[in-house]
Parts: sequence; C-alpha cells; structure tokens
Amino acid sequence: MGNISKLAAIGLFQEYGLEGLPARVYPASSRPGLTELTRDFPGTPLFMLRTGSDVEERNLPRKAGVALADVPAWAAELPPRLHLVVQPYASVTYSVELAFWPNGYMAELVPGIWELSTDLQPAVVTMWQNALSLSATLAPQPAVFYLPDTGYTAMAALVADWQVVAVVNWVRHHYDRLVRLHDGLGGGGIGLKLHDAVGYGLSPQNIRANLPPFTPESIVSAPSGLAMVSSVSDSLPHADAILLDVSVAREDHAELAALIARLHQAGIGTVYLKSGLLSHLAIALREAGFTVRRYA
Repeated sequence: MGNISKLAAIGLFQEYGLEGLPARVYPASSRPGLTELTRDFPGTPLFMLRTGSDVEERNLPRKAGVALADVPAWAAELPPRLHLVVQPYASVTYSVELAFWPNGYMAELVPGIWELSTDLQPAVVTMWQNALSLSATLAPQPAVFYLPDTGYTAMAALVADWQVVAVVNWVRHHYDRLVRLHDGLGGGGIGLKLHDAVGYGLSPQNIRANLPPFTPESIVSAPSGLAMVSSVSDSLPHADAILLDVSVAREDHAELAALIARLHQAGIGTVYLKSGLLSHLAIALREAGFTVRRYA
C-alpha cells in the first residue's frame, strides 16, 4: 500500500474539500509564537499538536489538549527536521477507518480513539454492489478517550446508531470528492483515517493509497481449530494460518516488527484478526505480505 506523509495528506484534504477539523502546518524553519498562533486560531484555548516530516514516518511526537501559552515551548523542543501541525483541540467521540473504491466502500468504527494498541472489535459498514450491510457487537468494550482534565481515560462504550448513520452520510456527501481523490492518487483503493471531532464532525487525519481490492472473502469468519496467539511473545505454531489477538502500544512498534518477523519464520501466510481489516495491525500485516482476514 502507498504511504502518504501526514503533511501531504493535510494538503490533499484541503485541496479536495474533505477537511473537517482545520489544520495549519508550520514549517520546521519557522516555529510559531503566541502572536502568530492567536492570529491564526482566534479564540482557541486548547490545541492538538502533531508533527510531520518530508517523508512518511510513523510514531512521531504529538500532544493533545495543549494550552495556547504552552505551544511555543513544546514546538521548540522538536527535532529540527519535523514540521508542526496545529489544530484546535476537540474531543474524539469515535474513530473510523474507511476503505473506498468508486464502486463500494468498507468502514470500520470503534468508540473513542483508535490506536495501534486498540484491539476492540469494530462495527463494520459495507456498501458493495448497491447493498449496505452492518455488523456490530452489542457488548460494551473498553474504549479510550482523551479528556483535558484527566488525560487518556478508559471507559466502556458502544458504537452508536447515529455514528453509523453519520459515516454513511459523510461518504454520500463527499462521494464525488472521494472519487476525484481516488483518481488523483492513481486509481487504487484509498484508505482514510477519520476522527469524529466534537464541533467539527468527521475529520480525515491520514491517507493510504493503492489499497488491495476488496473481496467478499476478506470478511469471512475464521475456520475452526486455528491456534490463537494472544501476546507478541507467545510461541507460534508452524501453520498456514493463525488467530491473532494482540495489542501493541504506539511507542512499542518495534515489538510488532519482531512479531511480524517471527510470523514469517513460522511460515504463516494468513492472519485472522478481531481488530478489523483496516486497523493499524491489519495494515502493518498486509504491508508485510500477509493475507489478513477478520474473525468474530
């Protein structure tokens, strides 16, 4: 799959009219001061700070809920190669991974913030051959939210019906723009990571290009009798396929890389996941050459 830098993605969202939560990029050579930030974001008390480089990089510094007065000092400590991305801070109610092709799409939703370590079972909306389908768990799951007063907080939550409707409506409303973005990036499937930001609605964050074609076989349940791996340190069977139910924190990406290497060594070709076909884990596995399927 094609990796697109965070900075390039921001430019594309603005160019194609897909931006929700507004973002402004301050180049590495010009860190913003209070006067500039106040001018660019009048009346904004808290900020979401992200970073990006001139090439696609993962696990870069970021910080949520930063007060205006603290932004310049945080930016001043960044490595000189990194550009600063500033957005108004808005709480994230749910997260979406959207895979889009002009003739169909699949969206996976989880409550709260979707990180690499998220192992929730997503609600899945599929539009294919003019038929809309939905699958979702009815049991609350331990989702993670960020609250300015308490920081990252886990609480039980479900994907709500209005959230599913909002995603379907967002795709419908932006369909022509998504097709133009799809065509502009070479015609392969595109993947968008979206947050529902309070006060701004669904807001794209990142783009992936050239997603593999969607097939109905991608969403079949796992066959019975497969071994389950529930930790990055578990021993691996020598088998064609496994059930993988692990979570890896964003800052521990090296552990995932080590697990992927061990999966290759064990001769495993197909991995079934609870965390969805568009999750960060699924993306990493596909990029490493595995066939990824969902299991319930």
